[in-house]
Amino acid sequence: MNVDHSNDCGVWVAKWMIECGHKDGYDKIVVGSETRLRVAIDLILHRFNNVKDLVIQKASQYWQDLHKTNKRK
Repeated sequence: MNVDHSNDCGVWVAKWMIECGHKDGYDKIVVGSETRLRVAIDLILHRFNNVKDLVIQKASQYWQDLHKTNKRK
């Protein structure tokens, strides 16, 4: 197992839970960067996420700060 992907087990399980009704077999579940991003976005934007607005606000502020920092370089 590659240490860079040591956190993939949770993402893999989430992806399997989403796709288990559509795919037959564990070997067909693939976790990549797009999978991690899709699972994160789905969890953040879910209607039961009580802190959704706060997370979106903080993410927006982070990107604005990052953009300002990169402009100075």
